[in-house]
Amino acid sequence: MLIMRQRPAEAGAAWECPRGMNPILHRMLLTRGVTSDDGARAFLHPGMGMLHDPFLLHDMRRAVDVINAALKAHKRICVYGDYDVDGVCASAILTLYLRERGAQCEPYLPSRHKEGYGLNADAVDRLAREYDLLITVDCGITAFELVERALSEGMQVIVTDHHQIGDRLPPCPTVNPLLGEYPFRYLCGAGVAFQLVAALAGRSKAMEYVDLAALATIADIVPLRDENRAIAYLGLKRINYEYKRPGIRALMEVSGLDGRIINAGNVAFQMTPRMNASGRIGDAMRAYSLMVSRDREECMQLAAELDEENLKRKELENKAINEAEAQLAAYDFYDRSVIIVKGEGWNLGVIGLAASRLTEKYHYPTVVFTNDEDGSLVGSCRSIEGVDIFEALTHTADLLERFGGHKMAAGLKLAPENLSEFSRRLGEYIKTTYDFRLWIPCLEYDWAIGGRELTPELTQDAERLAPTGCQNPGAVFLSRGEVTEAYPVGREKEHLKLALKTEDGTFLPGIWFRHAADAPAPGSAAEILYAPSVNEYQGRRSIQAEVKTLAHSEAGEGGEASGFIIDACARFGPCAPEADASRVAQAFSSLHKGSIIIAADAKSANAALPYAGDMRDILIDAYPTDARLFNAVCVAPEGCIMPGYRHIYYAGVPACLCAGGEKIRQIPLAECFKTVPGRDELGEIYRKIKALSGGVFASCGAAARMLAREAGISVPSAALGYGVLAHMGLAGLERTKDGLKLFCKWERKSLEDDALYISLRACAEN
Repeated sequence: MLIMRQRPAEAGAAWECPRGMNPILHRMLLTRGVTSDDGARAFLHPGMGMLHDPFLLHDMRRAVDVINAALKAHKRICVYGDYDVDGVCASAILTLYLRERGAQCEPYLPSRHKEGYGLNADAVDRLAREYDLLITVDCGITAFELVERALSEGMQVIVTDHHQIGDRLPPCPTVNPLLGEYPFRYLCGAGVAFQLVAALAGRSKAMEYVDLAALATIADIVPLRDENRAIAYLGLKRINYEYKRPGIRALMEVSGLDGRIINAGNVAFQMTPRMNASGRIGDAMRAYSLMVSRDREECMQLAAELDEENLKRKELENKAINEAEAQLAAYDFYDRSVIIVKGEGWNLGVIGLAASRLTEKYHYPTVVFTNDEDGSLVGSCRSIEGVDIFEALTHTADLLERFGGHKMAAGLKLAPENLSEFSRRLGEYIKTTYDFRLWIPCLEYDWAIGGRELTPELTQDAERLAPTGCQNPGAVFLSRGEVTEAYPVGREKEHLKLALKTEDGTFLPGIWFRHAADAPAPGSAAEILYAPSVNEYQGRRSIQAEVKTLAHSEAGEGGEASGFIIDACARFGPCAPEADASRVAQAFSSLHKGSIIIAADAKSANAALPYAGDMRDILIDAYPTDARLFNAVCVAPEGCIMPGYRHIYYAGVPACLCAGGEKIRQIPLAECFKTVPGRDELGEIYRKIKALSGGVFASCGAAARMLAREAGISVPSAALGYGVLAHMGLAGLERTKDGLKLFCKWERKSLEDDALYISLRACAEN
């Protein structure tokens, strides 16, 4: 299931479209926080004017005074960072600058596996014996006791960080955009270090390191708005047109980006994983050395090592994912609100990535556990929009050895014997606290357009949103129409080439990467979400749609249902359509999963859609295969329904067939219709009903199965035959205190005049 909705403009935006601006571009700017002409000019032409005065940061003047005094006194300085791209780049920015000032300055990046994130007591004790001033970057804001420890051992300390603030501040100069009245609160750690250099030496000097700040800003997934947008834009400009740091050039080469214009996507998906691999698998100092080295050969060697470790990281990550998926094969998604998996020997450096991938695939909050060296379980959490995973963990705090994080991501540690109770309580809290609609995946688009509106000018306007990323997504449009062609392409035929005849009669070519298996049938109605792009082939440039998702927009031809909706467990014979419709609507509106309507044809499906609401999929000729059991309407499905659905309804399918029990549901609908008995078979079924008259059965399905055994026919055939005879008034089941009592009676009637028999024979012949 997938909800597609137009991206909303920010609350309070009353900015009118300027003269000469495309209304679609105006709308895209509104949804990205632009609310004025001046704001639009700054957004579309980012530059140094968007960078704020660094002295507006809390304690910046104190930090500058301490550093300048330390430089003047030739004190030894340690820059204490983190093992991810942000921590590495922040450490590189500050150490490069301080060394240029003549400082005895060295970095310290903790081991993810042995020390974990942030300051630790052993490191503080060692560093206190070697250095006079400790400057943290990308960490330290909650390390009150450890800062006090460093101070007690004779060190001076400055904390620079961007993470959430605790209940008190460390007793030292503390630079953090979340403190005070700084105009922009979303700098990453390297962004803070960049501003620290600007405060120490001026903006021009800081701009020598804007490339490093840009890498970290994009990698750390902070909002690419305001100051961050300027940092990312100016940093990419420096990399592409002004100066390629030897380490960045080497990283581009091993990433297959040499000779290309680098954009935010290249940084996020090709360069960042290689830099992070050093800290995930081994020692983050190699990524740091790559960023600060000026030696071409050394940089190529380091980049090659990171590339190799990234391959190893992928193997470890895929191993964890595959084993986690094996655990999820039998997972009860209907009753659970959070995915919790545990692996033996999964690498600590990849469980966060595994949690991210599972969350992305299933759209469930996810906790991935592995064993620590001391026998405890270490977990990494990722969440979905609207579910505060850190707040949820606080309700299990008594079970945890430690935990920390924020709304969307967290880490924790607990004893193995507490895992079962932790899983129960966390799942129960999330399930009872949050609206189930949050579990429905949602993709937002900027504008619904026809093919004629997708012009080169609009594509150029979409490109002006770059650099794109967190809170500044790339342009996505929606178009509706008819699929005219769909076929696999690519070396391994893994991609899907398609064309859509849009509602305004134009043809929109598209490419859907890695989705060849999801080809829609030509002629089917569909709506697609896509990013506009320029395709270059044999010297020709054309606009195409890079498809994000495709959905069937309708079941087919309209009209009234050829039958009625009936619960799968209902009794033989007709049921009141009003009661059935009410029950269907209630099931589909109360939860987004567990309910399915099986429609015999398109007319029946369209008649049933109003009862199914908006929280459902439409599948043509197929049953759902998603283990999450999303609500669905299936039109003339082939094959068998997967187990797990709690509410199964039928549209355009006779009640007698619906009531055949579980065995009926495990037989393809088309096969059931092929078992409609002929005149002679109906005569034999009537004789068996007569012989069984007076018998009492526990359920309709039990009666159908007994009749099938006695007549030597299939259960569907017995159910359909009984249904025709009941419809003609020649047989029936009446409820007694002991169960359902079978009866029959004789009356001369014409089989050819019975509407149900005529309808069933037509279905069988089709």
